[in-house]
Amino acid sequence: MKKISIYLFAALFFYSCSEQNKETPAVNIDSIATVDSAVQTPVVIQPPKVLSIHDFIGKWKITMETTETTCEGNKEGDIKQEVWTITKADGKIVVVVTENTNTNDTYTGDFSEQKFKLKGSAYGLFVKGDVSVKGELIDENNFEGVREIIIDQPCKIVYKLTGIKKD
Repeated sequence: MKKISIYLFAALFFYSCSEQNKETPAVNIDSIATVDSAVQTPVVIQPPKVLSIHDFIGKWKITMETTETTCEGNKEGDIKQEVWTITKADGKIVVVVTENTNTNDTYTGDFSEQKFKLKGSAYGLFVKGDVSVKGELIDENNFEGVREIIIDQPCKIVYKLTGIKKD
């Protein structure tokens, strides 16, 4: 009986040592998976997508909120909506602005590293001015930015922009 106990102890000892010496599998660091302990479902975390000029091209619904103004007839908090049709021509971004089915303005500019800068002119019944727009794509369907109009009267209007892709 004593010999059987010793053999049994030795077998268990060698078995436990061999289990501890097994190699752990390699981990892929390109994507990390975590496991929800309650459900045991792996969750894969992917690196964020790098957005390009192609994500910016298309039709966008633009909402502008006045954040600063020195122009008569405008006040902070005013909301204005437009549709921007964004294309690329000769390496530049071209934006055709439509408000209430009327084409109002055209802006041109550059796109780099998810950010864009546009320039254009604003024309109204009694005003003429320069427009500059700066913004950044948040994802394929959303952007945020600032639009500044300096009118020849002289006065200035600054808008906070949000864009939602329509197509």
